Amino acid sequence: MTTSASPEAPGPEPTFTETDVVLGDIPPVTAAFLSVETQVGEGLRAVGTRLRLGAKGRAFRTLALTSCVESDGKTSVAVGLATALAHAGQKVLLIDADLRRRDVGATLRVDPVAGLAEWLEHGQAVLPVRKVRGVGFHLLSAGAVPCRPELLGSPRLIRLLEAAQKQFDILLLDCAPLLPVADTLALRDQVDGFLMVVRARHSPREAVARAGALLGGRRIVGVVMNAYKSRFLTRRGFGYAYSQAYRYGAPRS
Repeated sequence: MTTSASPEAPGPEPTFTETDVVLGDIPPVTAAFLSVETQVGEGLRAVGTRLRLGAKGRAFRTLALTSCVESDGKTSVAVGLATALAHAGQKVLLIDADLRRRDVGATLRVDPVAGLAEWLEHGQAVLPVRKVRGVGFHLLSAGAVPCRPELLGSPRLIRLLEAAQKQFDILLLDCAPLLPVADTLALRDQVDGFLMVVRARHSPREAVARAGALLGGRRIVGVVMNAYKSRFLTRRGFGYAYSQAYRYGAPRS
């Protein structure tokens, strides 16, 4: 019988094995986010450009996407932004870091494999990273075993991000919403910043304010207003229009 080392001890550096994966039968709303030729894709390209330029010339290498409540469309924005950055020539790794919902694989209709959970819980040092055909980004699954979300704040997560940055230009982490659970707060000091996804006519203003206060304003590098009616750019936010997208049904959280 073998036992795992404590997550407080980061252990050896993880290595990644790369394979290809083909998208499943995705719904039209997801396809709109994955195409750089749609109105959604155009807006996310603008977001990606701003993120690559960074603040005062400082580019972001690790960026967490979150929302204040469920069903704001953060996972759809995450896969769309990963696609936009990949088309811009970046080598992108999208990490499914919502260990409760694990929505990235479900959104892309790809089967779960070993990933973040196996590393955090058991120190599994060889992890499969899958390049998604047709869209160009790489995917690290949330994993196929149960995992305690509090391990997102462990030294083992830091070791994973450090190893991944040696192979990828930018890491995007799709995280849990801020208000229902505290999981994402464990990442507050682990990433360069947070991108907040807010769905128009859905996210209560008070909830957005509470979520921002939990993270701290300096940790939020931008806000994506999802399902907004017109493109805009504010001092701390990004937006885009895609008034037809939600006719096909709301995206997963």
